[in-house]
Amino acid sequence: MKMHDRRNYINRLHDLIKRKATGSLDALADRFGVGRSTMSRYIDDYKQEFDAPLAYDRNARSYYYTEPFEVRVWVEVRRNGEL
Repeated sequence: MKMHDRRNYINRLHDLIKRKATGSLDALADRFGVGRSTMSRYIDDYKQEFDAPLAYDRNARSYYYTEPFEVRVWVEVRRNGEL
């Protein structure tokens, strides 16, 4: 996955989780245009990489944060000594 794609995926996933609007794993995979097993791996990676307090609510059919949590990923490019 390219860096900007990964950034977009992380930010988009966070927004959906925060709004409790992910849907089921299958629905989430469809939203991201990937298979179920790939989406499951993305969720596991997200939880591990960011130590995200994530759970799934079967009644609401959505992933959610079990405690307040924020993550934002961005890429800033500077050239020629602009740092």
